[in-house]
Amino acid sequence: MRAWCPVGAAFAVLVACGNQPEPSRVPTAGAASSGDVASAAPPDASATDAAASSAATPPPGERWVAPGDAAKLATTTAQPASEVACVVIEARVVLDELHTARVRTPRAGKVHDVFVAAGQTVKKGAPLMVVDAASGPVTLKAPIAAQVVLVGTAQGSTVDEGRDLVVLSDMDRVIVAADDMPVGVAGGAPATFRLPSLAARTWATKLAGISPDVPHLRAAVDNHDHVLQPADTGTLAIVKKDAPGFVVPRAALLPGGGAVLVRRGDAPDGRARFVETPVKRAFDAGGQVLAVEGLAAGDVVVADAASLPR
Repeated sequence: MRAWCPVGAAFAVLVACGNQPEPSRVPTAGAASSGDVASAAPPDASATDAAASSAATPPPGERWVAPGDAAKLATTTAQPASEVACVVIEARVVLDELHTARVRTPRAGKVHDVFVAAGQTVKKGAPLMVVDAASGPVTLKAPIAAQVVLVGTAQGSTVDEGRDLVVLSDMDRVIVAADDMPVGVAGGAPATFRLPSLAARTWATKLAGISPDVPHLRAAVDNHDHVLQPADTGTLAIVKKDAPGFVVPRAALLPGGGAVLVRRGDAPDGRARFVETPVKRAFDAGGQVLAVEGLAAGDVVVADAASLPR
């Protein structure tokens, strides 16, 4: 059976073995005379195959890739966190709970009348609905002057205690919230919120204080014209603080999350050499990883570790 070896490996073997000087022959007792031709022993085939195999096989922790395949790999240069001036993440509008009232019935019953609708503005003390309870009718009133954000029932419906029947909120101020915690951001950082439907308009804000126990962002936004409504989704552009380390995509992490693949020149047979490089992460959110140890300026990292199998 004929075994095929990679072109690069075969070339390396030819260079190593094809241009060697002819070994000198030292006559020994009983050897043929100078006029005789001594027969040379054939080369050890098993040793040659072992050398080729060794040249073509990467050591543990390395992956060698043919130049053509390496050129197709998506790579990224480790970017100093201090140079990442801004990060844009998806964010949504939520109510400011400090200026929100949730109206519930103190007793179960049947809704007799509903006096308000979502979007309506009411004064403090205005009647919202009447619930016929076993002990008699209960009139629910607005505890604050605000906009009706939600009417959670309808006339004729049966309602239980503790359920939000009407939600009121001062829509002059809303909260922009994001579930991601991008690397390098800090409480008080300036940010700008934008809706895709109103791309020409922006809302300036600042991030609220950030706690390790709360893995999401919040920022208060002035909303005097009530354009922003709950569940609106847009983008939040945040100016980042200087941070030590280097930023790479989360997808660059190998399984286990403790290492990335870094280009380290070429292998002896000419293939591109990628080395599994351990990293110490400080943050991992927003699709990015901040590596505070393990990477250096200019390191070229495979952007998607899954695209380079073993």
